Amino acid sequence: MTAHLEQRGLRALYILDYVNGLYEPMVDARRAVGEPAPEKHVASPRHPESVAAFARRAAAAAVHVRGRHVLWEIYNEPNGGFWRPKPDAAEYTTLALATTKAIREAEPSANIIAPAMSGFEWKYMESVLQSGVLEFLDGVSVHPYRDPNHPPETAAADYTRLRELIDRFATESKRGKIPILSGEWGYASNTKGVSLKTQAAFAVRQQLCNLLNGVPLSIWYDWKNDGHDPADNEQNFGTGKEDLEPKPAYTALKTMTAELNGYRLERRLDGLAESDFVLLFVNGAGACKAVGWTLADPHVVHLTGWQPEDSLELGPLPRYAAMALGTPSGAQVNNGLLVNSFETSADLLRFTRNNCSVSSSTEGGTDGQKAAPVVFSNVDWPNLHFKVGTGFANGDWRAWGAVAVDILNINPASVTVDIRVDDDFSADGAKHCQTGSIGVPAGHKATVVMPLSKSVPPGMKGGPPIYPDALQMNVSGSAIDLSHIVAFQVFLPTPSRQTTLFLDNIRLLPPTLGGLADQYGQFTRADWPGKIHQDVDFQKQDTEERQWLAANPKPPDRDIYGAWRDGPLLTKNGFFRTAFVINGQEVSPGSAPANQGRWWLVAPSGRLFFSLGVDVIDYGETTRVAGRESLFDWLPGSGDPQAGE
Repeated sequence: MTAHLEQRGLRALYILDYVNGLYEPMVDARRAVGEPAPEKHVASPRHPESVAAFARRAAAAAVHVRGRHVLWEIYNEPNGGFWRPKPDAAEYTTLALATTKAIREAEPSANIIAPAMSGFEWKYMESVLQSGVLEFLDGVSVHPYRDPNHPPETAAADYTRLRELIDRFATESKRGKIPILSGEWGYASNTKGVSLKTQAAFAVRQQLCNLLNGVPLSIWYDWKNDGHDPADNEQNFGTGKEDLEPKPAYTALKTMTAELNGYRLERRLDGLAESDFVLLFVNGAGACKAVGWTLADPHVVHLTGWQPEDSLELGPLPRYAAMALGTPSGAQVNNGLLVNSFETSADLLRFTRNNCSVSSSTEGGTDGQKAAPVVFSNVDWPNLHFKVGTGFANGDWRAWGAVAVDILNINPASVTVDIRVDDDFSADGAKHCQTGSIGVPAGHKATVVMPLSKSVPPGMKGGPPIYPDALQMNVSGSAIDLSHIVAFQVFLPTPSRQTTLFLDNIRLLPPTLGGLADQYGQFTRADWPGKIHQDVDFQKQDTEERQWLAANPKPPDRDIYGAWRDGPLLTKNGFFRTAFVINGQEVSPGSAPANQGRWWLVAPSGRLFFSLGVDVIDYGETTRVAGRESLFDWLPGSGDPQAGE
């Protein structure tokens, strides 16, 4: 069976159950809820020898299909009629612990899930999770069944509560990393259940809602009906009839898989009624598709900011519409590309909020009319997350030199702001990404720039401030493929308290390393007192310097080296050197009492002196031109005498 599944690109989920009459006796038990009277059944594994045998069989099975990516589920709905004579959390936990340990010992890479609980019996689930079994599990499986009056959307609250329980009892290393799996769930289309149309709508919405709630695996129960009695609940869960004739549920699921093939869920769009669901999906090429439905009466919604800005009709059965990202409104950037100006409600739909809230305000705006006040929660890495196709249209950033964002920090202290750029969706903060970081001073409004390349011009030990009017981030991380940018995020690393910043005009800037040096070798991107602008400035500065020196002669207590002539006299050795001095006497630093003495510069005359100036240069320092011509805004022609200098 495993081989046949693999041939079809399918992965197996094998359920390890149920009983073995060689180890357990017959007991009175109801096989299922609602049975009128107990019947004789073999008891579930409860005794030590029975539990041990079950665990050995499970370990042997895992070894048998080693490397085949099988999911192993420990039992089926032990909180219901499948555990005999009656459900017992302690008995099941004993079996689950023994089995998971045996599998892990025999096949450490096996994928194990449990407890396959029917519904959400919280007391039972808590007993299982606090037993320590989470240490051996790769996922927590549930069967989120509910009555026909509770549609798939109602499972969201249960998932949230279950995720909190998992994190409470998981070890620190696994907290937040154990997924919830929907191993079995369906709605029966019998006379007391849902209609065929409603079953079709619920089947698709179950899949979509599970994705929306971070549940990566969804198994619909059942493939086909188990009988032909329209009044029987158990016989009518199928997506097809008993003879394999497709039901509407089959057609709806087939349509969903065709429409969303190659797409991944981006997010649920904001700004709609709570009963309206419009999910945005994106494929690898950045194409977008909206999937929408409603829990209310059918009606039309308008998706402002997307192209085409057509209305989307919502009903109980999800509908699909191809979408494209509209042009951002607001301020335009000269020689740059505007990503988001936060000017319209549509702009606020282009990114995902992770542990932060965003609104619109006229305070803090720069070139446009509005900015976005972002309230970052005091958790690790709260962020605004922009993805290709929704947050920005084109992932080829080779023409751009930096990401820029205008930030107003209204806080009483400096705030560290980071920007991370990813070239692959597997980016994890270390691989396939680069991160820029900068502190924005308290009460300060600034443009923050993250250069898209860590490289510096050849022959330079560090990169110049290529955007001198901005706060330039320090960049770390691996080299990234600028032709394939898939996402970027603006985040705070570890805010100690809830923090509000105003963001505006996220944009891409062109590279600006060209023409860094003028004809005098000076930096072209800034001005300062004493900067040379033309040849006559040399003579002017020489005259001014001579006048200043005449008006400010050197102090009379200095010797020919500029040292303190009347100060302590140390050993003369004819060279400039350093010495450790206490009370005018040179001593060994190791013999000096704690917190006494200091290092001094010593002139060849043996006198102490102090120097303030440029260091780490010598007569051999040169400015290489060949191969770096673009860094200069002027170079002498080939016939110019200076060309050889």
